[in-house]
Amino acid sequence: MFGVIGFAVYGHGGPFATVRAASPAGPAAADGAGAALVYVFRPGLTTALVARMAPSWEEASRYHDGNLQEIRFLREAPPAGMKRARAKVLVTPMATLPDDKLLRDPSGGREIVQQQLADMKATAVEKNPAIADVTLGAVRIVSFTVTDAHPKPGEFALATQGVLTVGGLPCGFTILHDDSKTRDEVMAALASWSAFGAPAVIAADLDLKAKAVQDACRRGDGLACGLANEMAGESQKPADAIKVLTAGCNAGSAFACGSLGSLYAEGEGVAKDEARAMKIFVRGCDAHGWLACMNAGVMANRGHPEGARPAPASLKYFERACGYGGDHGEVCRLSMESHATRDAYLGVQKAGCERGDGGACHRLGWAIETGYGTTADVEAARAAYTKGCSAGSLWGCFRRALFTADAKEQERLLDAACQQGSGPACYALAQPKFGRPPKARQALVRQACESSIEDACGEVLRTLGR
Repeated sequence: MFGVIGFAVYGHGGPFATVRAASPAGPAAADGAGAALVYVFRPGLTTALVARMAPSWEEASRYHDGNLQEIRFLREAPPAGMKRARAKVLVTPMATLPDDKLLRDPSGGREIVQQQLADMKATAVEKNPAIADVTLGAVRIVSFTVTDAHPKPGEFALATQGVLTVGGLPCGFTILHDDSKTRDEVMAALASWSAFGAPAVIAADLDLKAKAVQDACRRGDGLACGLANEMAGESQKPADAIKVLTAGCNAGSAFACGSLGSLYAEGEGVAKDEARAMKIFVRGCDAHGWLACMNAGVMANRGHPEGARPAPASLKYFERACGYGGDHGEVCRLSMESHATRDAYLGVQKAGCERGDGGACHRLGWAIETGYGTTADVEAARAAYTKGCSAGSLWGCFRRALFTADAKEQERLLDAACQQGSGPACYALAQPKFGRPPKARQALVRQACESSIEDACGEVLRTLGR
């Protein structure tokens, strides 16, 4: 994205992979099958959802281009003699909202539930089923259950639909089941889920005016120059791209520098000059640009065989890219042991963290958070991220902040990470949850865009194009 020159990914697993691990028994273990399993989902940049389900459920969530679309848990017909009924659970986190209405909706999404019910009535036995509204701790469930009037062979007899609000994260959900006992089991499991962070509120799409963005570039807005280049795409002559991006980079835009360097690195619209490209990348990286840091790491790694360990010189840039922009392309997982076995990778990160290596601590936190070679454990992951943050890992600081439940403390931690250059932290602070004034939010969104946070760049374009 955004002009990244070609690079090999030295990672393992998808950047939004769900994982499971043993956790203390709780409501999710209601079927008597033992302790609940923990799953960590990342429905959006500023949110994390921790789900707990009994071992009898199979996780089969949907992802598209690395982004979570729907959380799925399935349970097939049990072996003879077993009492567990088959069922399907579908949960869709509303990690991106068109406005902040749902964040402060006292009805818990009842309007959505009423529309769901209206859509279901045509095929349901019940014509006026009750809407239940239950709050258990930090979880609120507004829902109804209907019976299929004409189920086909193999279909479920009952459907429960509604809105699940976990912390501040609203989710639509559906339970397909054959008896009320299974529904109640799933409801108990949902009540054990937890969420961190806040959904991103994205303004409705506008007709973006390229001329307005170009005019902002001509007035000296370096970020606008970088975005104008993105809007022009392949229709722009390479020489014009060089001109626009040079203006943006000279105006101090990390985003524009990241794209400009790639043109010199590949010889597009200008004579190929890798030394100059590297200087431009370093300049953009020093300005907290994920793209520039990533491409600086790529340049430092050139000449290494594909699939080999990354060059040590490249890792410092990849570490900075992770801190400034987050885990694009699995950059936050990169280390000299990226291709090692899970046990070996985990062991090296543990040892490094014990020695006070901030990067090793954030990689250890990621492994614990995602269950890579160990059991998923949010508290242990947060402890590793905290240690990594204290040792200088910016990604560790952001993840520590994200997994903090107290809103005031979370804001303080995000503020500190944003000031150090974390684009994800700046973008999180720009969300309505933290109540920043409009101009302050716009400034935070621009900082996040400079670090190549795509949703933030979309918001900047909407502002410039008005």
